[in-house]
Amino acid sequence: MTSFAVMLMVALPADLFGRASNLTTTLAAESPQVAVVDGDTLRMRDTLVRLRGTVAPSRGQVCQSGPAMTVDCGTASSTALAGLVRGRAVACQANGRDRHGFVLADCEAAGVNLNHAMVSQGWARAELDDAAMQATEREAQRAKRGLWWGGSTVPL
Repeated sequence: MTSFAVMLMVALPADLFGRASNLTTTLAAESPQVAVVDGDTLRMRDTLVRLRGTVAPSRGQVCQSGPAMTVDCGTASSTALAGLVRGRAVACQANGRDRHGFVLADCEAAGVNLNHAMVSQGWARAELDDAAMQATEREAQRAKRGLWWGGSTVPL
């Protein structure tokens, strides 16, 4: 092995090879530095942050209620998250990364837990391994909130 190859291996970050370290930190951004990517993902400055414990449909995914009633539930979910963060600073407690390398975090804006709000309002589903969020999702589904309107079939 040449000295250049050894130097290159030492200089490259470990996460380049899929071995990202577990991340635990606090991220914060003022309103102009926060953008909604979709119903479970924010861009805070240059960092993509996924709302831990939630799964929202992607923009363009369709929910169906009956044979003739469809809606772009991904856009509806994104719009709901945008309403929660619009004009507000966002703070997130990061705790690891998802399988795509995005930061996983519990986030809040103006004292509202965004993860819980998106599931309780019916705009995101709960991850299967989160019992508390699963209960919150069932309540949203029973109340036909958000994506669950009219007994919708929700893709995910």
